[in-house]
Amino acid sequence: ADEVFYAHGIRNSSVDDVAKRAGLTKRTLYYHFPSKDDLAAAYVQQRSDLTLARQIGAASSVAGPFAAKVAALFDALERSATRAAAAARSG
Repeated sequence: ADEVFYAHGIRNSSVDDVAKRAGLTKRTLYYHFPSKDDLAAAYVQQRSDLTLARQIGAASSVAGPFAAKVAALFDALERSATRAAAAARSG
């Protein structure tokens, strides 16, 4: 779902698209996610969890005062936003 939803947006993606990309039947996908809303919620939660883990990792990787940790967090956010903007422009 990640590749399909990220590339086309949740609203513009179908369960057929996600199932095809995952190599699953729609029936199997619906077994694990009763609705597209459930699938989308799991996708958003997973992306949120990964983003939060990266942010915590960035802040935790810096020794020193709290201000240095906050600066590292914002540096990581800037890099992430730059990568996302570049990806959006190229694809």
